[in-house]
Amino acid sequence: MSASDPRRFGLLGHPLGHSLSPEIHAFLLDQVGQEGSYALYDTPPDRLGETVGRLRGDLSGWNCTIPHKQAILPYLDAVEPAAARYGAVNTVRCRAGRLEGFNSDGPGFRAALAAAGMHLGPGRALVVGAGGVARMLAFEAAREGAETWVAARDPAKAEALCADTARALGGRTDAGAPVLLRAAALSDLPVAIASGVRFDLLLQATPVGMWPETSGLPVPLEVLGGVRAVYDTIYNPLATRLVLAARRLGIPAAGGLGMLVEQAAISFRLWNPDLPDPLPPGDPARHALYAELRRAILHRSPVNLVLAGFMGAGKTTVGLALARRLDVSFSDLDGLVEAAAGRTVPEIFRDSGEVEFRRLERAALVSLARPDRTRVVSAGGGALLSDEAAAIVHEGRGLSVLLDASIGAILERVAGDGSRPLLAGPDPESRVRALWAERRPRYLAAADASVPADGPVERVVDDILMALGLEEGPVGGGPR
Repeated sequence: MSASDPRRFGLLGHPLGHSLSPEIHAFLLDQVGQEGSYALYDTPPDRLGETVGRLRGDLSGWNCTIPHKQAILPYLDAVEPAAARYGAVNTVRCRAGRLEGFNSDGPGFRAALAAAGMHLGPGRALVVGAGGVARMLAFEAAREGAETWVAARDPAKAEALCADTARALGGRTDAGAPVLLRAAALSDLPVAIASGVRFDLLLQATPVGMWPETSGLPVPLEVLGGVRAVYDTIYNPLATRLVLAARRLGIPAAGGLGMLVEQAAISFRLWNPDLPDPLPPGDPARHALYAELRRAILHRSPVNLVLAGFMGAGKTTVGLALARRLDVSFSDLDGLVEAAAGRTVPEIFRDSGEVEFRRLERAALVSLARPDRTRVVSAGGGALLSDEAAAIVHEGRGLSVLLDASIGAILERVAGDGSRPLLAGPDPESRVRALWAERRPRYLAAADASVPADGPVERVVDDILMALGLEEGPVGGGPR
């Protein structure tokens, strides 16, 4: 078959939602100059056999996702040994009507983990979840020799997964040592951490934190105190609250976009062994692909990016620049309050007091919740200090970013600004210093991400994008 002959591929699953696979495979086809297509086949379980029969003669190959990775096995003519050990297939290759099953999830995960600078073993790994993804992660960790804990809400499911994994591995690691698998209840993890148990790697395999329900954390925050690195298989949002919480603690953490891309590239190579590698190591095309996927996620899966911080931190200036960079809309919370009240913020403070202003502010936050498009929101200096306001942001599909400006930069920026109600009266500098010292710990505790905000606006914007996984690079431009 020549490069001019179109090749057809697809994805079987149910439901499929906003899959990124068509974008990825269109990019890979273009990389090697091959005409072709990649379509979505939303297939309910009771129509799997019918769909497989129809596609057998139509496609060169397809991917399988939930709920078909195991159900498709009886319809295949052959299954590679590695996929047979997993007990699941995510890639089907069609050759002359013969269907061959493979699994690119494990190799894709390994490649993505290595790219993130993380390693499976030896040591101790914690797999969170008991579904199909968790099974793959436990399999890979245990075969590498890691002492692998599997934690789930239902410990019976964790025990069953451990038993299945040990059986699939024949009880031995790749090096021939006995596999070490241990089931646990999620609720028991804080006690284990408090008793001194430490994990070299936390592997997150549940849907908790995935868009559109982005507010959740799959483990209690105190568990992160006993973890050295975190890999979350979720790629939407690009940085989940788990990933952001780990990074805030200085723990290396990565989301699942790399795993998605790597397993797609492996599938592509299986389908097209006669074509060049579309993503060879070190190829700068990877950066272009990741940038395209990040943009797609941001615009297809709306979130509020809420900028918080003390007065003078630059929330409005930075927010406008960030919105321009991302090509999304911008909302100023104080502006929404003023529009709703028909009065300026100083007038609200003067006439009705701070309690009424905060009520109007929370109402404005509620009005922005669960957006139909991604937007940047500039919040007032006191907007996110209460637990109630922070919950409105998180449960309303939002991520909060603290612009962490130093007291010196703040004093310089607000000097002589008589429009701020909290600066009215004698000795405003002392009040600013006292209020900043009081509020900063609360800002840090409430934020999903924190970036230094003393530098130029574009540098602060760069840091926000990197902190949220929207661009690559170290926050703050490297060591400070």
